[in-house]
Amino acid sequence: MMRVIARKKGGMGALYGFVAFIGILLIPIGISQEETALVFAGIVLGAVSGVIFAISLSTPKNVISTDDSGMLILHFKNNMELPISQLTDVSYRRASAKGIQYQWGKITLSTLSGTYSCDFVADVEYVAKELTRLMYSGNQYSGGYRI
Repeated sequence: MMRVIARKKGGMGALYGFVAFIGILLIPIGISQEETALVFAGIVLGAVSGVIFAISLSTPKNVISTDDSGMLILHFKNNMELPISQLTDVSYRRASAKGIQYQWGKITLSTLSGTYSCDFVADVEYVAKELTRLMYSGNQYSGGYRI
């Protein structure tokens, strides 16, 4: 049975999609008002938010899961299977803005074969602790979400 360890933060795609839409709306408003600063702001806001929106859309709903045979399945790397014993380090960075730290963020897995990271992970601190526990205990994952 497959158990999900990490999921994608749900509302981030909608937020950045909305901001990209607002940025695109600023461009014709700036052109009609002959305000180059507004056009420039619309282009920058639309482009940056659009790229983040595209990255968010490309991230799968279930980011990391494990199965009964002790394999981690990295869904953000095209369902790459990785033995838990290959993990060497787990680190995370919580998203923050204006002094506020959010529950979601970026998880980075270091393995014997390389380093893999994924953005927009919900409850990233919990995920990092569970992966670290798995790395050191060698036991099967016993909590979290079930599929």
